[in-house]
Amino acid sequence: MPALHPLLTPAQAPLAVTILVLPGTRSLAFAGLVDPLSRHDAFALRPVSATGRAVTLADGSELGGLGALREAGGDCLIVLAPPGAEARESARAIARASARFAIVGAVGGGLALLAQAGLLEGRTIACPLDDDGLPAPFAIPARLRFADGAVRLDGDRLSAASPGAAAQLALALIEARIGAEAAAETARALGLGPAAPAPEAEPPETEAPRPEAADPRVAAAIARMRASIADPPSAAEIARDLNLSPRRLEGLFRAEFGTGPGGFALNLRLEAARELLTDTRMAVADIARATGFSSAGTLARAFRGRYDQSPSDLRRRAISQTTHGLARRS
Repeated sequence: MPALHPLLTPAQAPLAVTILVLPGTRSLAFAGLVDPLSRHDAFALRPVSATGRAVTLADGSELGGLGALREAGGDCLIVLAPPGAEARESARAIARASARFAIVGAVGGGLALLAQAGLLEGRTIACPLDDDGLPAPFAIPARLRFADGAVRLDGDRLSAASPGAAAQLALALIEARIGAEAAAETARALGLGPAAPAPEAEPPETEAPRPEAADPRVAAAIARMRASIADPPSAAEIARDLNLSPRRLEGLFRAEFGTGPGGFALNLRLEAARELLTDTRMAVADIARATGFSSAGTLARAFRGRYDQSPSDLRRRAISQTTHGLARRS
């Protein structure tokens, strides 16, 4: 298995991490990344904004004391952004700044900006399945590949699939730089789940590949579905946007995946709900809304039909496994 990037292995010098925070970023993403890393001298953190001015987060709070991206440099740049951020201007600024960093990464909606900046082509990223995923099909290059999992490192590119995965990214960095024991202790101290495995340069050979569409029209439809988990468009709307008839889109999906676009989109939403159930502490009703279901009951019925267990059962099992894992590592 390929080794991690040299800067993500134990070293005496702190890893200089610049965190670019764009307006509308979720506080969950910022805190999830900063809180674990700031507990260790192995990381030197520098939050910045595009201009150096304060940034208003999604919850209305203001984050001040920021540096300016144009003045920043270091080992690693991590971009935090909401879905639908001002892509062109931000992407250009990120592309210019990226030359000053050995490693570049993003969380949730920030992945779209890296993609538009041309920094993810030919790479594999953690698949953003919630409403902070890639915001528009145009932002997804043809050579960009998705892999299941909350965190992924492909060469010198880091990705965390959602705001809730920011903490897992931080724990993975701690494990890579300091060790599994430090990551587990940090997780316990902050009330987080167990550390994600240190990110790998390539997915294990035994990992089942994520379905990829051969037809570019199907790929564009899937991108639209992934970008709209919280407010799923109908198959007819997607077909209209692609200048296809609903019957033609149905045929294209069935030819590639054996199911129609509606069934495929439902599976994406259920996968997103499953990840939020295991990786966050969101209430089931909030998860239902974030994945496009009208109520917790509607999600529960669909979830049981797909996974043969209720959302609550899955969460209890995940909590039990977390407790066991932390006990073994204590």
